[in-house]
Amino acid sequence: MRKLSAWLLALGAVIVCLSCWAMVHITETSLHDQRIPGPAITNLVTSAGGWILAVPVPWLIWAAKMNLSRVVKSDEFLLFSSSLLLALAVLACASGIAVLLPLIPFKA
Repeated sequence: MRKLSAWLLALGAVIVCLSCWAMVHITETSLHDQRIPGPAITNLVTSAGGWILAVPVPWLIWAAKMNLSRVVKSDEFLLFSSSLLLALAVLACASGIAVLLPLIPFKA
């Protein structure tokens, strides 16, 4: 059951990363088309947006390793799931801030 759960968590991570990448890409394209300079964090996240697609790769490899092992210990599964959720939380927060910050009107 832990092997299946690891694959489901990894698949969920892929979906979250694809969604974050799509949001960041749309924001980058929109700012570029409107010739509006973005805030620093938006520029940081959008400048190398392809890295978002590579985020779940270590956990996909780890899930494959767990799938090949005979027994998956609960400690290993807990470390797998908690590290994955922490990485996705950081990614979602950074992407969300990068996408929403250009929408806030600032007075110059």
